[in-house]
Amino acid sequence: MNTKNIKNNPSLILNIKLAYFKTKNIPNLPPLISNLYSHIFIRVFRVIGGISFILVASGYFLYFHESLHLLITIIASIQVTLVLIVTIIRIIYSMYRLFYCPNDFEIRNSTLNV
Repeated sequence: MNTKNIKNNPSLILNIKLAYFKTKNIPNLPPLISNLYSHIFIRVFRVIGGISFILVASGYFLYFHESLHLLITIIASIQVTLVLIVTIIRIIYSMYRLFYCPNDFEIRNSTLNV
């Protein structure tokens, strides 16, 4: 499709916006993990782990006392592992929902969009 036709077709742009907002409301984590991920202690750990990861990635953790180097590195590695596991679960669960619950992703065309 020509880019000129895309710019001149307001219903296509409206459909893309509608699809974006529709998929934004579809949960992409299982309910158990979503509840666990939003727990207050996990949130605090995510903040501390994120700060630790930034410190390790930038090298600023070396300015702290030597006894904290190992602790900061362990917290940062746990954070990275947690993020990777949740990302893998999110991808697998999204693919599961896409293949086994396709009606959640269905966007009905209106006669007004034509």
